[in-house]
Amino acid sequence: MRVSHRARPSTSTAGSDYAVTFHGGDYTVHVVVGVDPDNRMYLLDLWRTQASSDVWIEAWRDLVRKSRPASWAEEQGQIISGVGPFLQRRAIERQAYTCREQFMSRGDKAVRAQSMRGQMAMLGLYIKQGALWFADLSIIAWAMPRDFCTARQSAESQAAPAWVRAWS
Repeated sequence: MRVSHRARPSTSTAGSDYAVTFHGGDYTVHVVVGVDPDNRMYLLDLWRTQASSDVWIEAWRDLVRKSRPASWAEEQGQIISGVGPFLQRRAIERQAYTCREQFMSRGDKAVRAQSMRGQMAMLGLYIKQGALWFADLSIIAWAMPRDFCTARQSAESQAAPAWVRAWS
């Protein structure tokens, strides 16, 4: 594994897979991914926990302010209908601005992830070794190798393979 401490992405985007129930076995995951001019993806940040909506909304807000992604993908549905107004209000209050894009959940997660899986298989997913969230990434990758969540796919398809390379 080759490691570097400098990120190379020129643009970033993000996505979330929001948990339906607090401590119901499901995790809320926020992911920020950057893409460099050669179309290689870099996992820039990851937040994953079982938490109530007020906690994951604050984590979302912090990541928006820290990473400043061009857009944030999220699944459209009950969660957005229920907590969407609160999320929007907190974003405005804390000046956490990004373009939120909602996507309808259709079909099987593995099928929805095919384009991301193909890109990762050909070009890899670069991560920074030693990142504070690296342990969470390892848990996700080992627990669900075919359903590893990544940024846009966590909302669009909520899955991709765990083919991971360190930044070189």
